[in-house]
Amino acid sequence: MLFLIIGLVNIAEGLRLTLTVRQPGIYDVVGPDRYSFIVGLALITAAIIYLFAQRRQTPIGKRRESNEGTGERSGLVKVVGIVGILSLYAILIPTIGYFLASIVFFSLILKTLGVSSWILSVILSVGITLIYQLTFGYLLGVVLPKGFLGL
Repeated sequence: MLFLIIGLVNIAEGLRLTLTVRQPGIYDVVGPDRYSFIVGLALITAAIIYLFAQRRQTPIGKRRESNEGTGERSGLVKVVGIVGILSLYAILIPTIGYFLASIVFFSLILKTLGVSSWILSVILSVGITLIYQLTFGYLLGVVLPKGFLGL
């Protein structure tokens, strides 16, 4: 439900930027307005798919039982862990740079979300980071923080 709300806010912000900030004569394929709009659509799509998948998996009579006890507590621990990891990521990016901070971030997030092997978590993290580096750093020309190591 939260992704649905955030997605709607992103779409509204993208439309606001299109109407108020973007100048008519300037054409940028991926500007902040279009990026916000695309992210909003992706979040709304993911939220709808998730909601339908949850409805299909959990029978109506058992929905109340699944929210009791340890299920909520483990969910709360994951949320607090993810917030802590995001905070660490925000601190590490200017210090050690985007590349290394992202590998640490994705490794910790994947472990928090249930990837059992550290080796698999690190391999996936390097792959995800390289994909983002290629997409944003090279294809879209976004300057990513390098940190003191220059990576």
